[in-house]
Amino acid sequence: MSRLEGFRPGKALTAQAGAALVVVLSLAAWQFGRGLDKTALANERAERLGAEPVNAAALRADAPDFVRVALVGEYDQERQFFVAARQPGGVEAWSVLDTPEGAFLVNRGRLANPAAPPTGQVSAIGVLWPSVPVTVYASQQAWPDGWPKDVRWADPQRMAAATGAYPREIRLEQGSPGVSMPASLAWDYSPGMHWGYTAQWLLIGAAVVGGYVVIGLRRGRGSGG
Repeated sequence: MSRLEGFRPGKALTAQAGAALVVVLSLAAWQFGRGLDKTALANERAERLGAEPVNAAALRADAPDFVRVALVGEYDQERQFFVAARQPGGVEAWSVLDTPEGAFLVNRGRLANPAAPPTGQVSAIGVLWPSVPVTVYASQQAWPDGWPKDVRWADPQRMAAATGAYPREIRLEQGSPGVSMPASLAWDYSPGMHWGYTAQWLLIGAAVVGGYVVIGLRRGRGSGG
């Protein structure tokens, strides 16, 4: 009881500490929620990558990311893009695969040198890739006339519009015809960063409470309580 009587933080300090605590706890809750969202997205991605591929006829424009798609058709031997690879040497090959369900823009992955895709009917399996904003350099780059086109940056939506293809990138899996080194299917949905920020904000909140108590006790002793 004597300790409570000696605890006199004052109204101003109480208001300041309360406001600070509301802020840090809100930020901790937000980061925790983000971590849960990332975990759910990672689980959904793993589930879709492990599922059987859907037929191209069932593919909608708003289909979820990372759905596996089965494509049967013929490669367009002219309409191709060879994108400068992110690593030195080689190119990333993007081709149009014509199917009875329409044309699809497929990423055949990395090739040592520009090369045409196989001729005749092929069966391929790919992954519907997330649409991400391209850089201003990619959106404004000048494309050469004619086909195939050697470009520096990939711009899937612009490439699809130029070929009349489905407006999403499909990354072909290993084993699909015309694929040598498939494009990576990695995607970072790790929630670790958000758990770390959650812990950081909670520690700050604990420091706010601790400082409030210490200052309140010191003021109480200073007043002779």
